[in-house]
Amino acid sequence: IGTRTDLVFDTGTGLLTYTGTGSPMVDLVISLDAIDDVLSEGTESFTVDLASPSTTSGSDIALGNASVSTVINDNDGSVWSIVGDASVDEGNSAQYTVALSGTLQAGETAAIILSLSDISTNSADYAAFATAVSNAIGARTDLVFESGSGLLTYTGDGNPMLDLVISLAAVDDVLSEGPESYTVELATPGSTTGAAISLGNASVTTTINDNDQSVWSIAGTTSVDEGNTAQYTVSLSGALQLGEIATIVLTLNDVSTNSADYAAFAAAVSSAIGARTDLVFDSGSGLLTYTGTGSPMPDLVIDLAAIDDVLSEGAESLTVNLATPASTTGSDIALGNASVTTTINDDDQSVWSITGDTSVEEGNAVQYTIALSGTLQVGEIATIVLTLNDVSTNSADYAAFASAVSSAIGARTDLVFDSGSGLLTYTGSGSPMPDLVIDLAAIDDVLS
Repeated sequence: IGTRTDLVFDTGTGLLTYTGTGSPMVDLVISLDAIDDVLSEGTESFTVDLASPSTTSGSDIALGNASVSTVINDNDGSVWSIVGDASVDEGNSAQYTVALSGTLQAGETAAIILSLSDISTNSADYAAFATAVSNAIGARTDLVFESGSGLLTYTGDGNPMLDLVISLAAVDDVLSEGPESYTVELATPGSTTGAAISLGNASVTTTINDNDQSVWSIAGTTSVDEGNTAQYTVSLSGALQLGEIATIVLTLNDVSTNSADYAAFAAAVSSAIGARTDLVFDSGSGLLTYTGTGSPMPDLVIDLAAIDDVLSEGAESLTVNLATPASTTGSDIALGNASVTTTINDDDQSVWSITGDTSVEEGNAVQYTIALSGTLQVGEIATIVLTLNDVSTNSADYAAFASAVSSAIGARTDLVFDSGSGLLTYTGSGSPMPDLVIDLAAIDDVLS
C-alpha cells in the first residue's frame, strides 16, 4: 500500500478498504518473503484469500478468483550417517555413533533402517544388537526403535538431533576362531512428513580380535620292546568353533630305525582316526586337518607296533613329530610339545662260538669253525677277538695263525681280521653269518 491514500488495511481483521477516485483502482502488488531458515521441513503450503466483498455505498461488488495457494520449497536437508570402531578385542565393547545433520522443526520426522549384518560372525560373538540400541536410546522421547524391522524414527523439536551412541559388547568366549567381522548399517532414509532426508556414510565394518589360542602337542611311549605297541597321543587344546580349521604336519622320522622296524605309520594314523569326520590325514604330506565342532577336539591316540623280527640290532630309535601349525581360517594355532622319541628294545641275541678238532697228527691240519648265531641287520656290526695261545706249543709247531684266518676269510667282504689285535669284525647283511672255517697245519718236524 505504501503511501497510497485509496487503500486502508486493518491488520487485526484483515479488512482491506478501497475508496474510489473515479478511475480504475491501481492493482495492489504484495511481495511476501519465504524465510530461509535452517530447518529441514519439506515442502510447505499457504493460501492468500479474498472473502466477504462489500461496499458501504451500495455499489455492486462481487468476488472473482478468491485465493492463491503458494508452496514453499525447502532448501534444507538432513543427512543420516554412522561412524564407529573398526576393530574390538573380545571382552571389550565397540562403539557406534548415529548422527542426523541439520535441524527438523517440531513434529517433523526422519526415519532410517539400522541393522547389524554378519560377515564371518554369528550372534554368539556379540551382545544383542536390538538391546544395545534400546539401551542407547534410554529415556529419550525423540527416538523410537522397532527391533523387528530395525526402523529408527526421530521426531524433531526444532533443535539438532543429539547423536545416538551405541555400545556393543564383543563376547569373550573360549573358542579359537580367528578375527571375525560384521557390519552395522544404515539404509532407506525417509520421512513421514516430507522432510528432505538423505544418507551419508552408511556402514561401519568391525573386526572382533580373538583372544583365544589352540595348541597342538604330542605325548607318547619313550621305550617299547619288540613285538609290543608304542602309543602316541596328539591333542589340540582349546575349542574351535564350528567350521574353523586347524592343521599340523604329523610325521615319523627314523633316528636309527628303518621302516622294517615298525608298522606302517600312515596306516596307524588312519586306523586311529577311524570313522571320525572331524579329522583328515594326508598320508603323502603328513598334513592332519581338524575341523572344529564348537567343542574341544577328542585326543587322537595312535598305536604303532614295533616289529618282532629275528635280527640282532640293538636298541633303535624313531621320532614322531608335529610341525607347522596353521589355520586356513585365521585361528591362533600354536605348537607345544612337538615330538616324542621312542627307543625300540631288541629281543634278539647273536652268540659267537668256536668248535674244532681236539687233536691232530703232525703233518695234518686242524680245523676250527667260528660261528655267529642269529642275524644282524644290514650294516650292523659284531666283533670278537680271535687269538691262538700256546699251552705247551710254540709258533714252530703250527702254521702262522693270522695267515690261516686271512686265508679262511678269502674274498669275503663281511669279515675283516686285524692280525695285530686279533679283532674279527663282522658286518651284517640281513642274513645269518656264514661260518668261518679255519684250517691250521700242524708242522711235521723231526723233534721228539
